[in-house]
Amino acid sequence: MSDPTIHLNEFTFDPRTGQLSGPEGTQAVTGLSARVLLCLIQAAPNTVSPEQLARGAWRLDHVSEDTIAQRIALLRKLFNDDPKSPRVIRTLRGEGYALIASLEPAAPPAPEEPASPSRLRSVLILTVIVALTAAGYGLYDRLGPSAVRDEQQSSITDPLDGLLDRARQRLALHDATATQQAITLLETARERAPEDPRVMTSLAFALTTEATKFEGNRIEEAERLARSAVDAAPDMASGWHALGYTLDAQGRVDEALAAYGESLRLNPDDFAARSSAAFLMAIRGRLYEALRNDVTALTAPGTNLYAELQIARSLRLMGDDVRARAFEARALLLNPDNPVVRAGLAEAALSRSELDRVDQILSASEPSGEALRLSGRAALMRGDREAAQTAFEAAGNSATAERAALAALMGQTADFDTLAPDDTWPEGRLRLAEIAAARGEAERAVLLVNAAIDLGWRDAGLIEDSPFLGSLLQSGALAPALARIEREVAAQAARLDRDLEVSAQLDAIIASSG
Repeated sequence: MSDPTIHLNEFTFDPRTGQLSGPEGTQAVTGLSARVLLCLIQAAPNTVSPEQLARGAWRLDHVSEDTIAQRIALLRKLFNDDPKSPRVIRTLRGEGYALIASLEPAAPPAPEEPASPSRLRSVLILTVIVALTAAGYGLYDRLGPSAVRDEQQSSITDPLDGLLDRARQRLALHDATATQQAITLLETARERAPEDPRVMTSLAFALTTEATKFEGNRIEEAERLARSAVDAAPDMASGWHALGYTLDAQGRVDEALAAYGESLRLNPDDFAARSSAAFLMAIRGRLYEALRNDVTALTAPGTNLYAELQIARSLRLMGDDVRARAFEARALLLNPDNPVVRAGLAEAALSRSELDRVDQILSASEPSGEALRLSGRAALMRGDREAAQTAFEAAGNSATAERAALAALMGQTADFDTLAPDDTWPEGRLRLAEIAAARGEAERAVLLVNAAIDLGWRDAGLIEDSPFLGSLLQSGALAPALARIEREVAAQAARLDRDLEVSAQLDAIIASSG
């Protein structure tokens, strides 16, 4: 099938690239919007229930009807479709949604005899299934396009393929149980092929995902696997991506950036690796570079769960609050139940001193360690030490530094783990500064704040609103450090102001979100 593009009335949709062409030009339909559209196309003209959309597009057992309705509204806007008199998507109350557009493959090969409607529908559904399968690889967060490209080089009869594919499907669910199932499948694959770099790479990805998202403890094993994969296949981009991911998870920012860079050199289209590298660039204070890479990853085929959130953070830190809030709204719309997204939005609200907004965001999410940590900081900013202490204790390891700082404020003593010598994570230095300030060690606290800035810390709001740094702020001891952040951010913002291409891309994405 040489051309899998599809006609929908006067529009043409290419599920491989996510490009929707119509009378007013070409627009990108990627990520969740593309998955919803493909679900509707595959079922057309039958109705797709909210439960089917939740499983097929969101990969969840349940998604609120409001969230689905908002996504349908975004698609209708792309098609200039009036919900009161629909030509593309019809709402059937109590049942779901149906694609009612005239639907056919674009430019099909001329058959020897006229194609029957049933045959045309079969060809179309096969086209969509192929497109869904190809696009699906780009949805597997950390098992990005490079892993797919590398595996496509092997024989399709490889007996390991089934295990690898099933493991990817489970990892794509972003669920603790499914992740453990993926690890079990990949350990079985490794028993069968212990030296296969694809297996080592996939298992490294899975173990790192477990360590970063579900409190797993096998990150050192993940790094060993990734290094073995790189040694066995140095030209395999996904091996370098896996290595970058394991180093990233350990806070080894510069090493991780180098590994991601090698992955992108081998496969520039690995947009998951590009987005991960962008995150670390932002950690290092390279906000403009991070933004450029995130926009590239977001506008490319496939998706990354956190691209909108990362773009919002870079924009916020560069002082572009209007665009930042637009991308925050987009991040929440696309992934309303994702705890990482909600924690990121809550941190942005903390930086702006919007404490009610923090409560609103976190009240709708699972009480993860990070959510509890942020909730405790918000409580402390209100002066409620008892509520803060309760939240910090419930947060576990996520709030170790906050527990130590709060104990010092209350005249108590508490043990805490110091940073390892190779830990170059700027937030770690800031947390230590808060502990030092709470203990009355003003000079050390100022040195640690400046060390955090040296490492890339650029969020002045979280310093100015810190519940532990108040005395240093009042005395003016942190004024030079805050001035440093202001200069660094201004330089990054000036680069963005000169980049008309990225600005236009940002505005186009915002416009497509309504």
